[in-house]
Amino acid sequence: MRWLVRTPLAVAERPAPRCRPGFGASTNPGAVHILVLTGIGVFFRVQLARWLGVILAGVAIVANMLWVFVFPIASLVIMLLASLVLYGLVVYGEPEVID
Repeated sequence: MRWLVRTPLAVAERPAPRCRPGFGASTNPGAVHILVLTGIGVFFRVQLARWLGVILAGVAIVANMLWVFVFPIASLVIMLLASLVLYGLVVYGEPEVID
């Protein structure tokens, strides 16, 4: 019958859930490395990094569309910046043609 009574002692006896630290967080080291390496690759005009940047900017725009009702101003600002990045990568990212 002890399970019917929820006392602070009974709650404290339960083990803490096991969580992976940083799992799913925006500061995930793998995501940060991908973003930094993509930025460096775009700086050195690597076409693979350019297309990866286009994909990441598109994902950022779509992801912030889902948050626009929760954080309207922040989502719109991030969507604006991601769309400017997308525009810059698509329009000005072409390799130089030497005749």
